[in-house]
Amino acid sequence: MSVLAQDLFYAARLLKKQPGVTAIMVISLALGIGANTLIFSFINAAFLRPLPYSDPDGLVMVWFTPPNKPALNEPLGRSGASRQNCFALKERSRTLDITCLQSFSVSIGQDEPGSAETERVLGHQFSGDFPRLLGVTPLLGRWFTPDEERFDEDPVIVLSYDQWQKRFNGSPDSIGKRLRVDGALTTVIGVMPQGFQFIIPKIDYWAPFLNPPNVAGSPVRFLQLPARLRSGVSLEQAQSEMNALALSLAEDFPATNKDWGIRLEPLKETLNAGAAEQLIPFQGAVAFVLLIACANVAGLLLARGAAQQKELALRAALGSTRFRIVRQLLTESVLLAILGGLFGVAVGWAGLHVMLTMLPSNGVGITMDMRVLAFTLLLSVITGLAFGILPALQVSRAEVMDALRENSRSATGARARQRMRSAFVIVQIALALVLLTGAGLMLKSFRRLSTVNFGFDSQNLTTFQIQFPRGAFSRISNETTPTGALTVDLSPRLNVVAEEIRERLAQIAGVQSATATVTPLLRLTIAPRRPRNVKRFERSGMQSGLSISTRSEFLSFAAESSMLKIG
Repeated sequence: MSVLAQDLFYAARLLKKQPGVTAIMVISLALGIGANTLIFSFINAAFLRPLPYSDPDGLVMVWFTPPNKPALNEPLGRSGASRQNCFALKERSRTLDITCLQSFSVSIGQDEPGSAETERVLGHQFSGDFPRLLGVTPLLGRWFTPDEERFDEDPVIVLSYDQWQKRFNGSPDSIGKRLRVDGALTTVIGVMPQGFQFIIPKIDYWAPFLNPPNVAGSPVRFLQLPARLRSGVSLEQAQSEMNALALSLAEDFPATNKDWGIRLEPLKETLNAGAAEQLIPFQGAVAFVLLIACANVAGLLLARGAAQQKELALRAALGSTRFRIVRQLLTESVLLAILGGLFGVAVGWAGLHVMLTMLPSNGVGITMDMRVLAFTLLLSVITGLAFGILPALQVSRAEVMDALRENSRSATGARARQRMRSAFVIVQIALALVLLTGAGLMLKSFRRLSTVNFGFDSQNLTTFQIQFPRGAFSRISNETTPTGALTVDLSPRLNVVAEEIRERLAQIAGVQSATATVTPLLRLTIAPRRPRNVKRFERSGMQSGLSISTRSEFLSFAAESSMLKIG
């Protein structure tokens, strides 16, 4: 132990002797180690860390597979459930506790003066005992009861922690107060813990999933079905039951379920679908960055080792073995790498916060926990050994008498060190070329995407969305389309309001023209289906240089999206 302390003290003294060179090496290592720490934080969240729910291994997602039954990870390989399928599975399954869930945006506001403004928020609406499914309880208040899932009951809502802080400043007296949710007075009955999320982030409310009689039999597949394996049930047993229930549903509802299957997938795999394909290229790129840093630091150590030849030869003459000298040099390398790792944690932490603000989340928190820090420490030690071993072996080969002579840089040793430094430079250049080639290809692809001909002149074209309260302007009708989809009856007032908005926009100085459309430009639709309930607005011509239509006219619907042409 005393020998290790001596080595550490000696290594620290050497690093302090040349602060400029030491800073360059630490910064190089910090960038390489920090980049790897950043990507490992995502790998840790996706594959290593268990989900933050009770008994996460028992959580699964129920998927319906189309008649051709492609793999779940293929396009169109999975589908949600319809209302009739969801409630049928809930009643018939003996191996799973199933919840019907949909993500739904609503407008939330308050009538009290001085309260937070009305805004549109995203939330979950679901049936069943959702807290028991995940093993979580509200921070304040309670969860809704089965009676409150009935369509004719007074509406209730459970708020997220952030929405509770915004609406009620975190007051415990908020339980029992009312909010306007899509125009309807709704009672607040609970508040969820801070940071709680499921499937998608930034959920602001939880509410009962209502099943009105006029739509209970709708075959539209829009629901997600998270479920929990019952006690003593394996995934294989549950899958066997789902296979049988798929046949049963096909018999009961042949028009919509014939040849459809049911597949179970662990919830962790659902949340991290496609993560491996996205993370592997990034992990390869940051590995190259670390290798470049190692080659750079190894070259600097080799150059500095040449200046230490006389000192090391003197130590050898006084009885130090080559093993002892190599260990001393490796101690210096590892200490240097650990310093780089400490700064690398800061680099990774900063990069993680930047990426979390830019990238969508899968609903599972990504943090730098103890596993990530342990990985950084291990990576730092391995990195120190990797870039330090070759310079240590090369420097420790010096002949004692040659080094003690006045002209101690023998031609043979100098040539060997020069060859090794040249090799490190070649490695750096080769790795950098690989990185630059990959980056160039990515930039080329991005440029192609950014210069795609959309079929119209998009310059000075601005789009935005307007969402009206559903209850005030529309209602679900009792009719369905031939495919079983729900239809919505729109209030005539909606067209009047939308046209008034369009006219006011067109009068703004600098606006050449304005229009409203059911689907914003380039928004995904399913061909050859035409948007339902489409009406044409008068004077909705749009001077946007369309080349995809003989008439520069857009379809409009409920003023869900507006476009301005600014001159």
